[in-house]
Amino acid sequence: MSGLIILPIFIFYVVVAFFVFKLLLSMFRKKFSNILLLILVILLPFWDLLFQFGIRSFYQVFLLNPIVYEMPQKDKDGKIESIGDSLTFYLSMKNIIDKEKLVYRLNRIYPNLKEKVSDYIELNSMTGSYENKTNKDVIVKIFMLNNSYEIIDKTEARYIKKSVDNPSSSLLGFKIRKDEYQIYDTKLNKVIGSAPLFVIGTVPFMEYIRREYFLMYVGPNQNELFNVGGAGYASYDELVKILFDIEGL
Repeated sequence: MSGLIILPIFIFYVVVAFFVFKLLLSMFRKKFSNILLLILVILLPFWDLLFQFGIRSFYQVFLLNPIVYEMPQKDKDGKIESIGDSLTFYLSMKNIIDKEKLVYRLNRIYPNLKEKVSDYIELNSMTGSYENKTNKDVIVKIFMLNNSYEIIDKTEARYIKKSVDNPSSSLLGFKIRKDEYQIYDTKLNKVIGSAPLFVIGTVPFMEYIRREYFLMYVGPNQNELFNVGGAGYASYDELVKILFDIEGL
């Protein structure tokens, strides 16, 4: 929805809200200040967004700190053995086969990789092509010693990321999901760190009010124009930095 349409609609609401404010002021003159009452009336269609922002901010500050159970094991040079594809990125096979391109990409994305990893890292890639319907998702091991590679079907690395999905809960009409990312040591078969993931949605009824009466949506699917918390917040990046200290990971 164009902002040129939304603006006059909201201005109209503010005008109506002013008259409602006058009415409420005459009823509760002794209990509320003029400014406070006007603010409450104008912000009424967005109360859930403000509440949503408050809940998310509280979790960010007090409840979403990463947890480190133990640091990864390192060799005498201070390097870990290997990093799994769940912790890295996708790279096309043409950039893997060409060693010059591979070295360039790795150095650009992970500048200190060879200082931190001794054996290999795994990357997601694809063999074949969509056009010929021969495409296949694969995992590629990149060896630190000489940048050679090996295609494998499943991860073999020591350190990988796991996602733990928990059932959603509800608070005052807000849907809340508290999931978790875990860093797992496959050699010792245990979790060495975890990062909480917090996602909070808006109240469906208020979404409907903003969409149907204020036309506050964007795109053909009428997505919410304002959403302060739906994307969630995770302390995963901070956890990975603490455990591995690999730039770009």
